[in-house]
Amino acid sequence: MGGGELGYASDIELLFVYSDQGRSEGGGQPALSNAEFFEALVRESAASVLAKRQGIFQIDLRLRPYGSSGPAACSLDSFCWYFGVQGEAHSLERLALARLRAIAGSRELGAQVERIRDELLYSGKPLDTRELTEARQRQMEARTRAGELNAKTSPGALRDLEWVILLLQVRHGRIHPQLRTPYLREALERLPALGLLSVEEAQRLAAAYDFLRRLINGLRMLRGTATDMYLPAPDSQEYVHLARRLGYSSSGELTPAQRLRLEFDTCTAAVRFAVERHLGRENLPDAASGNVADLILSEAIAPAGRERILLRAGFRHPERAYRNLRGLAAADPTGAFLRLAVLATDFLKHRPDPDMALNNWERFLAALREAGGDQAAGEHFRGLAAQPRRLDLLLAVFAGSQFLSDALIASPAVFDWATQPEHLHRERPASEMLAAFRELGAGSRPQWLAELRRGRRREYVRLGIRDICLGAPIQEIMRELSVLAEAILQTAWERAAAEAGLAPERISILAFGKLGGEELNYSSDIDLMALASPQASTEELGVLARAVSRMRADLSEHSEEGYVYRVDLRLRPYGRSGELIAGLEEGLRYYRESAAVWELQALLKARPVAGDLELGSRFLVQARERLRHPFPAAEVARGVTELRRASRARLARALPGGPNIKEGEGGIRDVEFLVQALQLIHAPAVPDGNTLAALEGLRAAGLLPPGQAESLKRDYLFLRRIEHYLQIFEDRQTHTLPSEPGELAALARRILGPEATAELLAGELEACLRRVRGAWLAHLPVPN
Repeated sequence: MGGGELGYASDIELLFVYSDQGRSEGGGQPALSNAEFFEALVRESAASVLAKRQGIFQIDLRLRPYGSSGPAACSLDSFCWYFGVQGEAHSLERLALARLRAIAGSRELGAQVERIRDELLYSGKPLDTRELTEARQRQMEARTRAGELNAKTSPGALRDLEWVILLLQVRHGRIHPQLRTPYLREALERLPALGLLSVEEAQRLAAAYDFLRRLINGLRMLRGTATDMYLPAPDSQEYVHLARRLGYSSSGELTPAQRLRLEFDTCTAAVRFAVERHLGRENLPDAASGNVADLILSEAIAPAGRERILLRAGFRHPERAYRNLRGLAAADPTGAFLRLAVLATDFLKHRPDPDMALNNWERFLAALREAGGDQAAGEHFRGLAAQPRRLDLLLAVFAGSQFLSDALIASPAVFDWATQPEHLHRERPASEMLAAFRELGAGSRPQWLAELRRGRRREYVRLGIRDICLGAPIQEIMRELSVLAEAILQTAWERAAAEAGLAPERISILAFGKLGGEELNYSSDIDLMALASPQASTEELGVLARAVSRMRADLSEHSEEGYVYRVDLRLRPYGRSGELIAGLEEGLRYYRESAAVWELQALLKARPVAGDLELGSRFLVQARERLRHPFPAAEVARGVTELRRASRARLARALPGGPNIKEGEGGIRDVEFLVQALQLIHAPAVPDGNTLAALEGLRAAGLLPPGQAESLKRDYLFLRRIEHYLQIFEDRQTHTLPSEPGELAALARRILGPEATAELLAGELEACLRRVRGAWLAHLPVPN
């Protein structure tokens, strides 16, 4: 109340002072000493104000000399002695005098008390900082609970803020009378003008003071008591109610609860830093307290304290994380990183590898600064502060994929492009994708090759964000990866054909495997077959073959920008022994007369993707004549079983590692081969080349029990998601789970969530593989 900032439901701290030790007579009553008279007057006055609920406008007289043990009213003489050089006042009691203000009674006496207060406080004996620290420590221990935050007494909360400002007033009020004010906000405004606080620090502390006062009022209004200043649990409904009561809405990109937590963490860190800077961190009631914001503001936190803060925040390598944080803070010309660091820590608690994310963020910022200097860094931090959702997306990429992180570091502008709503929140149609890649073809061949690789990488970043961050259905991601490959193939073929003087429509390029089934993954080979127009002469076939070889090299060869796709043309008639380009009649004759069952099985997934699409479709209609009749079940079962055994034998000879989710028993190949075997056995009931669509077709045709079909769909998607996360991590064609425990645990968190363990992933995978293998044996039983 003395500071003119009475809050909702505050108690009222009063000190009654009378001028001398005379006696009171009259009214027929026995004479009373002034001490007796004012004692009775004060107690009767205090009793007339009744707090109907605990702590609300309750009269508090404990700031008088000797506290509850002293008289309710004190004489001016006792006031001067108690708070004077020889007096017994504790330093905390003397510090409280800074906010003393005369509010009633004799104006002259009130002014006299204030003048005496100024002499005793600002010119008398200095305050004992150690005594204050010990008192603050006892207060914190008495009024805080382990694991809970208190808006008044937790380190960095309101008590510490008031303490540091009052101490600055007392310390410098001797030579700067303008600091002798009971109003804390007034003192905060005057301290920078005197060079005792920087403008930035004063603004931070003023913002913290306003926030903490609003928070305390909000808690009092929420609970109807002035004594319970503990914040609710952050994940509780009461915390949300409190945040909304304080005016935080859901209209922005952060929830009300997130905004409240962000404000509390940054404001209390600013207060702790002020205590450290002006009084020494050892004078905090808990010098080891703090959060990531403390590490940004202060360089004085001991290594053990830094480690404690960062381990609590979820970082596994605290020393490296600290260097990353300091590096990011040093590169921020705006001051926005303080809040961003707190937000980032909150976001990263839900990400698989916070350490990797922080390290990649620092590398990304270094690339930004190298290209655009401090201006680019400033724009980056301001943009993320204005749109925190983009920070979450950026950190999700940095924590989820080293390949995508490296792609962003190589081309930082890609992030802004990829996160534009029109790119991020929808599938890009094939026509749009093709137009985008055709636009890259205007430059020289080296320029075009580089742009082609950068274009593919840019789309992978966009798809990776949709996949990792937004949780887009895996079917969409596979379909978009396939659309992307088709656009690149068409563009590459058009360029190769033009350079050879050919019309692109002279051949049809058919895709097999994952691309044919529109279920491509991030690091699939592209299995292709080139089919020439029936009108092509022998000479033209040679020119076409060289153009196809040129296209394959354009896509497969490595450069400084990497490669685009590994292109495999071995599924053409006669494989490596056959011509690179087959004529229409030659290709049809091969599939009618010479193709093995496994080649017909592969033909199930074939699809024209570039060149003359009509020619490819016409070829497939005729080439699939043998697929219009059922194949003997035993022959099919024997054939696919032998193929799978051969694959597993090759796998056994490979380097040791964890389970292989593609070629191992119950893996991706088992699902695909089981589906294709049933398609052959029951031809032509289910001709679809897409695995999930074929499973649905088999269910609809009554060839798979509904429960088993749904189980196989779920298991296939689960295995494909693992495959995606394995491959997008480093842009490497791998299907083997890591054997190193830390890497496996990180993979588990990427796939199953931040709380997942390696053991949980292993259990889920084992159950999945067992179900798939059970379905295989149920439908394709073959004697050993």
